[in-house]
Amino acid sequence: MKNIVTSFSAAVCLTTALVFFGGCNSEKALARRVDSLHRKMITVDTHTDTAIQYLRGHSFDSLQVNFDKMAEGGLDAVFFAVYRGQGKRDDSTLVALANWTEDKLVRFGRFVDSVPEAERAWHPADVRRIKKEGKACAILALENGYMVGRDLANVERFYNLGARYITLSHNNNNDICDAAVREDNPKKGFSSEPEWHGLSPFGRQVVAEMNRLGMIVDISHTSDETVEDVLEISAAPIIASHSSARALCPHPRNLSDELIRKIAAKGGVIQATIYHGFVDKGDGTPLDVKLYCDHVEHIRDVAGVEHVGFGSDFDGGGGLEGINSAAEVKNVTRELMRRGWSDHDIELFWGGNILRVWEEVEAVAAKLASN
Repeated sequence: MKNIVTSFSAAVCLTTALVFFGGCNSEKALARRVDSLHRKMITVDTHTDTAIQYLRGHSFDSLQVNFDKMAEGGLDAVFFAVYRGQGKRDDSTLVALANWTEDKLVRFGRFVDSVPEAERAWHPADVRRIKKEGKACAILALENGYMVGRDLANVERFYNLGARYITLSHNNNNDICDAAVREDNPKKGFSSEPEWHGLSPFGRQVVAEMNRLGMIVDISHTSDETVEDVLEISAAPIIASHSSARALCPHPRNLSDELIRKIAAKGGVIQATIYHGFVDKGDGTPLDVKLYCDHVEHIRDVAGVEHVGFGSDFDGGGGLEGINSAAEVKNVTRELMRRGWSDHDIELFWGGNILRVWEEVEAVAAKLASN
């Protein structure tokens, strides 16, 4: 009997050891696969508030995104947005705001130019070249079309300074369109009611001008009616630079399945965000990388894997357990691999889709210029 017990105990110990070491080997193999894929593919984050935080005086090294953290996490390219919250819309304010915006684009662009390990991208081909050269890639953008004011010439002005998308609104309506989130604030001229029921007449001109220039139209933060209008008139695919799935988190900033399908039908992409308020299901599900990937997979299931990507909102409130900075973005790749995603589909998610859209936007501009 003693021999039987001893043999049984030995067998249990051997099985436990095999499971443990097998698990360790499996995790090591997964880590190697993650690292290998990140070295090969192009990874893009389409929305951060890092630039404006830096320009407000925060140390670049202290932020959720910096070039060292990008290298650690295997993140190749980041859209650094200059952001301004909605304010007054009188003529003098808008003129001053446009000058403020130019100053911020110039200053952050000069900062990037001063860093040897980083380079600005002006076109999608630059992103591919900069990746091959082993440097961090920075792309400028604007969050809130409020900065355009009511002067259409500002669109080209900001494009020439490097801005490659404009988020048409932030919270509250502006002269371009209605926003998804609105508040009543008579002192600032804000109203919770729709002002334009979508795009304003000027907003339609702005979208057309962005198409002409080869500038990406971003509908994150805009109302459903605005999204519908943009889809109707834009000659190029559009993006949501940092929005998640309303079916999982019923926030007006997120996109309904119907709008997700419509954006995909026009070739666009939804860049799922890790801002906690836009992923929280409200049922106690941990706010972590797994929950984020639930949103990613929902968008994929609704629209197809060619129409989903990554837009963190780092340094603007973005961050979840397991993905709190650019240094941790490999955890998303690891979770998608655990869920059975192929390398090809992960490559589309991380950079293939947004680069395709950007290339198509530029192709539309070239076609319009030739007509």
